[in-house]
Amino acid sequence: MSNASKGLLRRIKRLQAPRTPYQPSLDEKNLIPLSKWIIVRGDMVEMISGIEEGKQGVVQKVIRKTNRLIVEGFSMKQVTLPQRNDSPEREVIRPEPVHLSNVSLVCPETGQRTRAVRRYLEDGSRVRIAKVSGAVIPRPSILTQRKQPKSLVMGPKDTELKYAHEITFRGLDENGNERE
Repeated sequence: MSNASKGLLRRIKRLQAPRTPYQPSLDEKNLIPLSKWIIVRGDMVEMISGIEEGKQGVVQKVIRKTNRLIVEGFSMKQVTLPQRNDSPEREVIRPEPVHLSNVSLVCPETGQRTRAVRRYLEDGSRVRIAKVSGAVIPRPSILTQRKQPKSLVMGPKDTELKYAHEITFRGLDENGNERE
């Protein structure tokens, strides 16, 4: 087989290979930097485009890796869960992620959708301010709760309390050796 026909076969195989669909939200250039995220878990948002335009809901989860939000009551999808060991196959309705550009924050004073900016108050605290009314948008109280509670059970790699307060390092002397 000649080199020309080998090259032709390679090109044909490359054209026949299945292509992965382009996902613009996963490109690094399309990711929104963390400093620009105004919407957080627990915020009230309103859909600004799509079938459910004008509908309001509370943000349940923020997926920053793909610039998407899961909002309570938005874009519900029926999913069939497969049969497990002893449980039968069943259908569940779940919310689908919504792109960040399709929602807008709701002003707490007026109840209308608004854009928000970050500003500093006189005491130095950083807050979100609604552009429509100039009202401060408070941080949701749900953010003070942990998603997964801390474990109170001692594990094998945890330091025991009696050793935790013991002084084990007393510094270095002029030669770089540990003091006793």
